[in-house]
Amino acid sequence: MKIVQHGFGIVEFSEVININQEYLASYINYLEQINPPHFDIVEENGKKFALTKSGFKFNFEDIKDAPVRYNLLYKENKSLHFDFVQNIDKALYGCLVEYCKIFPDAARTIWWKTQGHVAAYGPGQHIGPHSDSHIEFDFKNPALNQAPIHNTVSCGLYLNNSSDQPDNFSYSGGEMYFEQANYTFVPRQGSVIMYPSNYIGRHEVKPVTKGNRYVYLQFYSYGNPEGTPVQWMDTLNKDSLGA
Repeated sequence: MKIVQHGFGIVEFSEVININQEYLASYINYLEQINPPHFDIVEENGKKFALTKSGFKFNFEDIKDAPVRYNLLYKENKSLHFDFVQNIDKALYGCLVEYCKIFPDAARTIWWKTQGHVAAYGPGQHIGPHSDSHIEFDFKNPALNQAPIHNTVSCGLYLNNSSDQPDNFSYSGGEMYFEQANYTFVPRQGSVIMYPSNYIGRHEVKPVTKGNRYVYLQFYSYGNPEGTPVQWMDTLNKDSLGA
């Protein structure tokens, strides 16, 4: 594993884990089968919105440009791909230990982790500039799920390659740009990026131009937000973080 710091709390870990691309294709097919549509269509004042299961509302026209989120649900059926997800979790935990060696105070702000999920970006799909702890304030309609407010460290493990000449398993575009650091991260299969979830880690994902981009996302958090689903919260042993 190689570790490179890019400033502003952004740390890149390369060659963390090897992802068999043929196996990945079968895993994504499995996720597509077990995941129901991830939003409902609601109408307000004659305008359509997409309401996610977490209570977040988006303009319906923007949904086609947003990535698809696949919840893993491996705990309900451990015989299907459980070892694969467990290996990814172990790899991310190893990176987290190294991250906390670089930033010791990070360990003191990590009490639990969210359940990981896979984000899939097809051609044209992207995410604009944002931070992972931000929730839009609406005085009349408070967000139903405020768990992201407690995110402190964000991480993504990239499952396939970005390439100028993509094949059946890779894609082009989809770079990750960190505004504060003025740094562009080009994902590679088996690489991990960790960064602050707050405004310091503000970032965006550029549009994918060809192929499909897959990333396993997880957030490390603290506090005890009311209403947070129990399945989101996996307790970490802070004494083992090495900081």
